[in-house]
Amino acid sequence: MRKDCQPPASGATVSKLPACFETKPLVATLLALTLVMLLWNLPPYYQNLLSTTTRPSCSAPEATVSLSNTSSSFTRTSLSDQKWVHTEEGRPPLPWLAWPRSPFTCSGVPWYKCEWISNNGSSIRAKGYKMLPDWGYGRVYTVVVVNCSFPVNPNRDNAGGRLMLNAYYDESQRKYEKLTALEELPGSYNESKFHPPYQYDSHFVFHDAGGVSPEVRAALDPWVRAGRATIQDIRGQAEFDGYYYNQFLVVNDCLHRYRYSANWTFYFDFTIEQNPMSSALCFNDSTQDYPRQWGFEKLLFRESRSGIRRDRKYAIQARNAYATGVHMSENVIGKTLHQTETKIRYYHYHNSIQVLGELCREFLPLSAKNNVTWYNKLPYVFDDNMKKLASTIKEFERNTIGNVQVYS
Repeated sequence: MRKDCQPPASGATVSKLPACFETKPLVATLLALTLVMLLWNLPPYYQNLLSTTTRPSCSAPEATVSLSNTSSSFTRTSLSDQKWVHTEEGRPPLPWLAWPRSPFTCSGVPWYKCEWISNNGSSIRAKGYKMLPDWGYGRVYTVVVVNCSFPVNPNRDNAGGRLMLNAYYDESQRKYEKLTALEELPGSYNESKFHPPYQYDSHFVFHDAGGVSPEVRAALDPWVRAGRATIQDIRGQAEFDGYYYNQFLVVNDCLHRYRYSANWTFYFDFTIEQNPMSSALCFNDSTQDYPRQWGFEKLLFRESRSGIRRDRKYAIQARNAYATGVHMSENVIGKTLHQTETKIRYYHYHNSIQVLGELCREFLPLSAKNNVTWYNKLPYVFDDNMKKLASTIKEFERNTIGNVQVYS
């Protein structure tokens, strides 16, 4: 029989009786407080062993981080030599991008804490949720996206403040780097930016890793001046040995930079091969003025092999994604569709941008429209779906930037 409290011995003072009943609640309270503090300071590495990981809810008011080039000690350590990151335009949630060295990120157990320090003297903390969107493709440098979701908007009074990020090397809390990830000025927060209607009907973002020549820039400049295109200089990424021009960092920069600018974000580049088009084959037709035609008006032959895997890009509702990849995203909220062949197709004119002169270099008879043509040991068939859109696209260009003559 368990004895919660021994009866007082003869001669004991009455004052000891309530002490017996008060001691246990006091001990329980102290244990509870200790447990709460332990859980708060427990690294996510161990938390994942205790419970399943849950992504932050979109419905909770959150915040957004902007991070420009930083010179803190974090960038000079072996944990993360990140120097080039983005300036955020979206609000919730709160992402942070960096280039940690692969051995520490993939083999170690780094973890993160976030704290918003308001200019009004208050502060609020949140755990950092780490995502590695490159699936192990990283080389010397990999990519990490850290999401900090606060229970309330930390700058809801628009007083401004700083977002501080603690990056820990391992399970221990003793060794870490402290960064100022964002400094927000008083009155700079604009809630309306993060709700429909969004900023753009359409906007094109080109990431220049070295391929935007003066001629390409001359063609794009009218669109930039009209506010319909942005050219982002990322040539500095070449200093870091990451996977294939650091694509994973680039796509996540784009995701969070334009998160609340449109309903959909479409990813594509010059390696997509869903509908691979020849960049050399044209009809031998003297009635056509090929030098004055756009590429997709005269390049009408599609490589027609079947049963092979084609690289793909995708469309995503950026506000429902915490991180993204080159060909898909696993860090999303809600449903996803992967069998997209009947929904969207990309036409890819491989190597056409590298041709300095006229694209049409191999001419086929008009009869090739109804036959399979073999060129460089690959089969090609006639496909004029893009050519049919030429008049609509040119009208859109005239309405957007006017009649611009780049070359004579």
